[in-house]
Amino acid sequence: MSSHRTTWHVPQGYQEVFGIDVNGKGGTGGEVDRVSVRELGYEAFTKRYMAENLPVLISGITQTWNAYKDWRTPKGVNFGFLRERFAGSQVCIAMCGERDFSDQRRVDMKFADFLKKWEKGDAKGLYLKDWHFYREFGSKYKAYDVPPYFQDDWMNQYADASNTDDYRFVYMGPKGTWTPCHRDVYCSYSWSANIVGLKLWVLFPSNVSEFLIDGNLEVVYDVSDSKSIHTSKFKKRFPRFPEAVKRARIAIQHPGEAIFVPSGWYHQVTNLTDVVSINHNWFNGWSLPRVWNLIKSDLNLAENTLKEFSAAPPPLASLQCYINQIEIDPKAVQSLMKANTGVDCEGFLNIIHTQTVNLLKFKFKPNPEKIEDLKLDGKGTGPSSNISACGGQRVRKQKDVERSVREIKKILSHVCRQWPPWISKDCLERTKADLNALRQVALSGV
Repeated sequence: MSSHRTTWHVPQGYQEVFGIDVNGKGGTGGEVDRVSVRELGYEAFTKRYMAENLPVLISGITQTWNAYKDWRTPKGVNFGFLRERFAGSQVCIAMCGERDFSDQRRVDMKFADFLKKWEKGDAKGLYLKDWHFYREFGSKYKAYDVPPYFQDDWMNQYADASNTDDYRFVYMGPKGTWTPCHRDVYCSYSWSANIVGLKLWVLFPSNVSEFLIDGNLEVVYDVSDSKSIHTSKFKKRFPRFPEAVKRARIAIQHPGEAIFVPSGWYHQVTNLTDVVSINHNWFNGWSLPRVWNLIKSDLNLAENTLKEFSAAPPPLASLQCYINQIEIDPKAVQSLMKANTGVDCEGFLNIIHTQTVNLLKFKFKPNPEKIEDLKLDGKGTGPSSNISACGGQRVRKQKDVERSVREIKKILSHVCRQWPPWISKDCLERTKADLNALRQVALSGV
């Protein structure tokens, strides 16, 4: 896809707020690294980006994908192919001009109808989001390969094993469509590969997240709204927003590039041209501590919220002492937690159990630095990479596996001590069994 200067520019609001030019250059937070897939091995990616929790743009990712060959033409989107192969699908469309609390209003639409509007120029502000394309068409049409950096994917592995909704999506929409500032589900990583067009990413390091959230736990909706952020109301709600702006990293993503979004990084994305992209949410042993902290925090929030609303305290009583004495229904806590977070305690432990079963299949070596990558039997996480996986197997380093074992043991030890009120007896017994099995694993200490 052409990125000729006359076809796109960074919107004025972003230029004013972040001090960048029409090319996205000049921000104070630094640029996102851009590395070729030929120059970035898995080991280097782990050390420089996953371990440090930093973003990176990786070029040359999509060139062999069927989606990259079939879904685009020299002029842009290949509407004919998409209509011929996938017209009957029902998709979710975000109305980018209509705010719905912290998101945008969503409507369902036939994919064929969306394409017709888009091709005719009548799709302004219509953004197809969260299309579970792989779940719907993966067995009939292989659109892409999961890059080797992103294959250790616990979320989608569990989705496949449990036959539940996955976290693999296709996004597409015309120039100017966008996604409000947000953090990804479960504090997960995400990767997004552009098939067609250019995207502008604004990414905020996890250590400035609190500057984007007000006292009611609401997040800044549009970080490029240069008029709103200068009002007294906004400054009162988000007094430290300017500090987040100074740390923000700006990236222009081109066709054929994939971006790695680290755990806990809030981000806002705007399509500078017509765009088609493939996105996954995922987490693994490297991001597990952040995911675990979110789960514990949201459990405490759900519990305290129900306690505060369960009854009014007696006169002159200490509110906190009174709250601590209130007994609440564990099922109600779990329901509220799931509504807020997307998962309850047992749902999270189901993901961990699935991963524990797979970790226990590894044959650990005493000198892991002297052996090649290990291959994990069992289900993969969707389309496997033809670069580093074969026969549906996923590739991992033993050091990653051992890190995962250590992190899971910490979590399961806490669960056995602190979570009996929140989970069923069967779940607790399974958790104890998983913990005991992991304690028998002899780790090399890498």
